[in-house]
Amino acid sequence: MSPPPDDAHRLVGLESLLRRLHRCTTPQEAVELVRKFLPDMARGGESALFLLGEGGQVIGLDDRSEPLWPLAAESIAAGRTCRGPGGTSVAVPVAGCGAIAVAAPERLVLDEVRMLELFAEHAATALRRPGMSSRTASA
Repeated sequence: MSPPPDDAHRLVGLESLLRRLHRCTTPQEAVELVRKFLPDMARGGESALFLLGEGGQVIGLDDRSEPLWPLAAESIAAGRTCRGPGGTSVAVPVAGCGAIAVAAPERLVLDEVRMLELFAEHAATALRRPGMSSRTASA
């Protein structure tokens, strides 16, 4: 199975999203940004950013993102990318921060998963910078 032909468009969109993540002033702002703009990666599916806070608090966990949390928690615990049943959902760890989870209407192909891994790697830098610590925020 090949990735959709609009990979170049997705890559540009992910770059733009990374730049916007660097401008976020709170973890909750980053959570909302990913929720709003990352679904393009999932071809119209759902996405969530989960950030680990003080005392086991999970920023980004709410009724809407709850179905993605078990896979994200598995990814955080394992420190690697985890796929859900059927390959339509995937969670990628964001080093030192939490995880990003995506659920697509169709199976995500390897190139799409790799793009998401690359995004998560760079998102970690934006989310760990001074003044934007998930460990000091409130949900």
